[in-house]
Amino acid sequence: MSRLAILSAEEIRKFDKPPHFSATQRQKCFFISEALAGLLPKLKSTTNKVCFILQWGYFRATGRFFLPEDYKTQDIAFICNRFNFNNNDVNIEDYSLKRKVSRAHQLLVLKAMKCSPFNKDAKALLKASIDLLADKQVLPREIIYHEASQLHQRRIEIPGYHTFVEIITQVYNATERQKLSVIESNITFEQAYEISQLLSRSNDNLHESRIQEYKTIDQSLRTRDIQDSVDKLKAIKIYFNEFSPLLKKLRLSKTTCEYFATWVQKAKISQLKQFPNKAKLQLHLLAFIEDQYYSRQDTLVDILLKSVQSIRNLALKMLIPEEQGRSKKQLAIMEKIINDHGQLEALVSKIQSLVLDIDISDNSKVQQIRNLFNEHKTSQNSHIDGQASEDADLTQLLIKSNTYYDILESLSGKLFRRIGQILHHVEFNEETSCTALMEAIHAYKENKIIHGAKNVPTQFLDTKQKSVLHNNAGKLRIPLWNAFLAINVASAIKSGALNLKHSYQYKAIQDYLIPDEIWNNKQDQLLKIAGLSKFSNVDAVLKSLQCDLEKKYEIINESIHTGMNTHIAFQKDGKFTLATPKMENSTNESSYDLFSGTGLIPIIRILKEANAFTNFTESFRHYSIKHHKLKPDEDTIIGGIMAFGHNIGITGISNMSKGINDNRLRHVIKWFFTTKNLAHANSRIIALINKLQLSKAFKYNPSTTHTSSDGQKVGVSVDSLLANYSFKYFGKGKGVSVYTFIDDSQSLFYSTVMSASEREATYVIDGLLYNDVVKSTIHSTDMHGFTESIFAATYFIEVSFAPRLKKLYKQKIYAFSSPKTYEKRGYKILPSRFINTKIIRESWNDILRFMTTIKLKESTASQLFKRLNSHSKDHPLYKAIKEFGRIIKTNFILTYIDEVNLRQRMEQQLNRVELSNKFSKAVFFANNQEFKYGTKEEKEKAIACKVLIQNAIILWNYLYLSQSLLNSADQQRNQTLLDAIKNSSMISWAHINMHGEYDFKDSKPSKRAFNIEEILNLKIAV
Repeated sequence: MSRLAILSAEEIRKFDKPPHFSATQRQKCFFISEALAGLLPKLKSTTNKVCFILQWGYFRATGRFFLPEDYKTQDIAFICNRFNFNNNDVNIEDYSLKRKVSRAHQLLVLKAMKCSPFNKDAKALLKASIDLLADKQVLPREIIYHEASQLHQRRIEIPGYHTFVEIITQVYNATERQKLSVIESNITFEQAYEISQLLSRSNDNLHESRIQEYKTIDQSLRTRDIQDSVDKLKAIKIYFNEFSPLLKKLRLSKTTCEYFATWVQKAKISQLKQFPNKAKLQLHLLAFIEDQYYSRQDTLVDILLKSVQSIRNLALKMLIPEEQGRSKKQLAIMEKIINDHGQLEALVSKIQSLVLDIDISDNSKVQQIRNLFNEHKTSQNSHIDGQASEDADLTQLLIKSNTYYDILESLSGKLFRRIGQILHHVEFNEETSCTALMEAIHAYKENKIIHGAKNVPTQFLDTKQKSVLHNNAGKLRIPLWNAFLAINVASAIKSGALNLKHSYQYKAIQDYLIPDEIWNNKQDQLLKIAGLSKFSNVDAVLKSLQCDLEKKYEIINESIHTGMNTHIAFQKDGKFTLATPKMENSTNESSYDLFSGTGLIPIIRILKEANAFTNFTESFRHYSIKHHKLKPDEDTIIGGIMAFGHNIGITGISNMSKGINDNRLRHVIKWFFTTKNLAHANSRIIALINKLQLSKAFKYNPSTTHTSSDGQKVGVSVDSLLANYSFKYFGKGKGVSVYTFIDDSQSLFYSTVMSASEREATYVIDGLLYNDVVKSTIHSTDMHGFTESIFAATYFIEVSFAPRLKKLYKQKIYAFSSPKTYEKRGYKILPSRFINTKIIRESWNDILRFMTTIKLKESTASQLFKRLNSHSKDHPLYKAIKEFGRIIKTNFILTYIDEVNLRQRMEQQLNRVELSNKFSKAVFFANNQEFKYGTKEEKEKAIACKVLIQNAIILWNYLYLSQSLLNSADQQRNQTLLDAIKNSSMISWAHINMHGEYDFKDSKPSKRAFNIEEILNLKIAV
């Protein structure tokens, strides 16, 4: 069994060799601590003492031990000098032969640092964790770095590269063998033939295979395109139903399914036919079928939701002029009623006067009263025929208006031409869906509405909808019932009351969590792998939080009482304001001034120099996990990055560039440009930025990393179900939100694309977890990035959540005791109510399961929060997470009130991410700064390339200013420059030429291009 070749030779060297320390880092790692001082006298020889200190320092820095022959001579010299050892007495070769002595020293280091050795138990834990990741087709390279980081956090010794490779190879081969064995043992001859026909020519198009028809999922909302999408779903459904028993036995995870399906989408038919192992080809095609069935159902549901919302918006738009026109008529009717009432009062008054007049005879009174009635009747009959009936109808509308529902009824046909077939063919999960709504959907599918209107399901309708469902004659308004069905289906899908059976996006919340059987049997192991064991005892967690909160209330109120908090001011009604003074700058030198001597630098030079120092192009590996392909050249990769990152496009960059071959570029982008590869390339640049001493100048505290995130609206110029219309942001167009994360050294470490209508808070945890280079300790967002559920989640991933909160006095804060208890103490900052610990305790096991699912990346946090937040507010898990989050939120608010430095740092960090959004527009400049890609994946590729360009510029800025500090011998000038840098920003781009250069030497006019005489004589019909 050959081992997987995972890391490059350079990466293996960096992983398996001791780190290269700077002078400052040596001082930090090789210092005499109390524990080290106690152990050194027990060691006899100088060699043992020096090598022990080396192992101590290396492990402190990396969590790893290294071979003696790889120890750095600079580190040996430093230790000898610092500890007064004779360098000549150190014999590394002798020490390297004494493996038992070396290991004994390592165990002493582990014990002193309270860490565990990498033994059989640790290896079993590592294998179990890798099993979970391999089943999701996580790249082996990612597994190594992720698991090394996890072992370090759990204080377990990190093994060498070859140990990781051995386990990963075993796991991947075993996983693949198991799946292939299932196929070989269960697939029938008929099924094998049927699936092979996917590669044969299509009956409709003899130039394409059948599978080619399914490789693209249309994003269009046009009726004919929707019908085509439905037809393709029906065709895929036949395959899916045929292979459903086999797929159930395979139990492909979402990521595994997507991995194999994407490979099929990228591959040519000739590549698929070249598979030497039939079972492996069948595995790829089976995954493609399942992925297509799931993805196409999700797409059709997206179309349904968009279509329903579109019709509802249109109905409201049509209602405005209708209401305006009707209001004029209503006003006329109201004036008439008032006038009639006045005439009637006048008539009564005249009659009353006649009756009371004693000078007029009774006969005369009767005659005059009769005349008055006739005059009044003539006046009332002056309206045209039918007007009285219309006036009566309009009078009723004054009391109760149903115009909106009339418009909905008129639009129902248009809506169902789009979504009627979707309702017929999307497969809902009846076990987890609303019974009343499922009954209505079945009635619609079976045409019971038309043929049996007496027993039409109405249980799914609300009171208002039921009241307008029949016309004045009592007849069912069938189009309106259909419209109500569509509206309620859309609302139920969003709320989680209606779920799909086969879906990536629209399943019930419990279907995304770790399955019950696995959780119940392996809970302790899963918690350990996820690093959540410390939270297993709910009583201990709540007791600790209660103590912290009680102390925090006491400290903050004492600070207010004694006048130490000078930035808070109370009003008579108990409300308060909180001032945050701006941080003072010691210099006025701008970023532009710092780079004014650089000239205008071409972006290609920036990218090539960044690659020279980080080798980020090494991250662009072929999509296939287990097989190495020829690596693309640097120029082609950089060309692809610019094509996406500048929004120029593949054709654009090919046409305007020399040395870029269009076909080669397209091949490289297809097979090498994945979001994972781009993320890894970005990580290489960020890792170098973090190593630079100058990047530390922007940190408030060297031991913390303050990150922030913010969204930016970007237009979309093509059909895209992710895009939304918004006149505020896109005018008459549509667009999406790009959500970006930045750290305090100003590196952009994560980005994603989402619907412009989604709340940003849903994606906060994704950005904090799905990167292996920036480990945030405190994270800030604006108000859109904040929910109480996110406060809860950040507690479990051990990140302090610090969102910007406006109108702080309106934010409710909580306590474990009654608010009256705090009022009696004379506190000015009082809790709104006490925490309901009962619901937290009752759902603690589910909360741990929810967070373990996120930490083990079984489902993304954004997916889980979208489904959880959409559910009824009475969902026990939703209530419990929200209630627990209130504890964490309260702790933050109290800290926020008391610490002006925290508020200032938050504002500073949020300003950085806002500046990065302006930077983004400068980089992503072409095609009116609008996406020309429909799918989320393509948009995220473009954003990842844009971020890579931004990070390359930031790195270059750091390198330039670091070199400037080195080149200057004037200490005062250096200090002035350093002060200017600290109060400026690395996010500066005025000195960068994003748009290329103009070559006037090669741009000679061509007389042959145009025949001016013939053009002038050209005659055309006007």
